[in-house]
Amino acid sequence: MTISKDSDELGFDRVANLIRAVPATALRPRNLDIGQLVTAAFRVSPRVLQFEADIAALPHSKHALIAAIPDLAHAMSYVLGRVLAASKPVYDVAALAEEGAKVLELISADLRTLMLRGVLPAGALDGVAPSPGYQALAKNLRTISSVARDNWSLIEGRSGLGIEDVKRASEISTAIYQQTAERTNDDPALAALHLLRDQTFTLLMDAYEELRRAIEYIRFHEGDAEKFVPSLYPGRRGRSARDEATDEPLQADRPQIAPVVPQEEPPISKDGPFR
Repeated sequence: MTISKDSDELGFDRVANLIRAVPATALRPRNLDIGQLVTAAFRVSPRVLQFEADIAALPHSKHALIAAIPDLAHAMSYVLGRVLAASKPVYDVAALAEEGAKVLELISADLRTLMLRGVLPAGALDGVAPSPGYQALAKNLRTISSVARDNWSLIEGRSGLGIEDVKRASEISTAIYQQTAERTNDDPALAALHLLRDQTFTLLMDAYEELRRAIEYIRFHEGDAEKFVPSLYPGRRGRSARDEATDEPLQADRPQIAPVVPQEEPPISKDGPFR
């Protein structure tokens, strides 16, 4: 028995060729929540049905792209679901690394005290070297755990260090190695889905903006286009044709103000706060 396709998959099927034709060089940055975009597309579709004939009469509008908005919204929902289903979990490595740093400091302090007292050899911690990055932290945790295990008969009862602390250091080390590997999500099939997601996002954004331009033209005199097809970026109001028509002309003698050049922020290490 086969499961019938739902409305999202059917919508995707109807516009799949259009989506896959979007070139990689034309992909938009995903600077908008995908769920917000899909909701907006579904919301405006019934609102603009009354302007269908007016839109069709516009000579330079992309009519087929505007008409595809409902299917593109379904397609976006479908593709996003596939991406989420196929993605490996991406964990909060930073939170785990924060715990690991504390465990490393705790065990190191106890072992150094034992070294000063002559219980452990002077070079016991030579393999633990301060270094930035999650994997360096994982290596140090693994090293200090091994040192503590190898010398446990000398350590036990002579410090506040417990065997659970040593085990935890080993566990965190393994988890960091696993999770930093999983963060890459470099499966070719998943990469193809990511491309499909970005193509669908780009096409739906293009269609929505094309519809906004058409409604702004049709409702120019009423000035209420925003009521039918609102901006996807509330608070970042764009300039409409009405704004430009009412602008004052630039004065030749108007004083020129030098632009303010923002200062660049220092780069942040890709390996997180351990540097």
